[in-house]
Amino acid sequence: MRVLCYEKGIKTAYDIDIDCFKVLEGYLAESSLETRRCVMYSLGRFVRFRAGNDVLHKYQLRRELKNEFEASPQWEHMMDCVERYIADCIERGFTAVGKRNLRTNLVTTIRRLFTYFGPLEAEEITMRHFRQYKNLSTDLKDKTIKHGLGNLGRMLEFVTGNNPYREAKIVWTNQGVDRTWIFKDQWKEIFASATTVERVALVLCAGMGLRRNEVATLKLTDIIGDRMMIRGKGHGAGKIVEKEIPKSVMAVIQTYLPERDLLIRRYGDRYDGSLIVPPFYSNGERTLNRYIGNLVSEASTRVGIKATCHTFRRFYCMNLLDNGFELDTVRRMMRHSSIEITLESYVRADPRKMKTATNSVDDALFG
Repeated sequence: MRVLCYEKGIKTAYDIDIDCFKVLEGYLAESSLETRRCVMYSLGRFVRFRAGNDVLHKYQLRRELKNEFEASPQWEHMMDCVERYIADCIERGFTAVGKRNLRTNLVTTIRRLFTYFGPLEAEEITMRHFRQYKNLSTDLKDKTIKHGLGNLGRMLEFVTGNNPYREAKIVWTNQGVDRTWIFKDQWKEIFASATTVERVALVLCAGMGLRRNEVATLKLTDIIGDRMMIRGKGHGAGKIVEKEIPKSVMAVIQTYLPERDLLIRRYGDRYDGSLIVPPFYSNGERTLNRYIGNLVSEASTRVGIKATCHTFRRFYCMNLLDNGFELDTVRRMMRHSSIEITLESYVRADPRKMKTATNSVDDALFG
């Protein structure tokens, strides 16, 4: 506040605008990331409390405005269409996670569409735009393009009554899914070099088969004795499942709790009792979700291995299968709705089978 009073001559919280945040960020340029976040978010919350104006959010939006068309009336209208469509999806039973992912996918697809063809009204978009979008997006996988155009087509059908995606009848190639895998030796190497909080994220994925969002939404109160309440994927409230916690996983969690208490005393409980909390000032589910992914990625990269949260979920599945458990038991432990999902995405995709088959050819020829 002292800096702003001197630089901008502000007298009340109502005088603090976007330019004030720009001045403040320049003043903090040599400070650490943690300090910058602390100051900026503290001032943002103060202004919102005193003046009812979320100036920090507006400043962040302006910084993220990368394309001129994002200031056009066509862009504003498309964003309004997105929000109306999202509201309809919520009425039909979309979860908070599904809603957030859908909004992100739609905005990304519309931004690319406007980059190719310039600002367009919803009624102006035709199957020709969809076909050219597919042909121009050579940097994306077909699966990604198909998902984005499919969502956009359904949104346009909701708004205008026409679905250009269905009319375009685009032919798609059958591309394989790029899955990453780890096994026992790699797991030991990653876990040995991980920090305390990284180990919690790792064991929740590799020791209980949790997905990234399930780790991010896990509350400390969801752990009762040796049981854990997991909020999984699904419509409405999602699938809520209770699972027993392995002793090794519980031991890692217990080791982390004193560190968690220190963080909450320092920064406050900003995530409504989440088990894992970031060591900095921030708010929002998206931040926590990204933080969980970074924990797992950084722990793996440190030892030269590429892995995500789902990599360790596959590791969990493979361990169950390697230990001889029946397929239906594995399906229930993985919380899959059908055995076919377990077979297709995990059992049949096991890269060791291809390796064994290749080695058998060598043995047959020269063994």
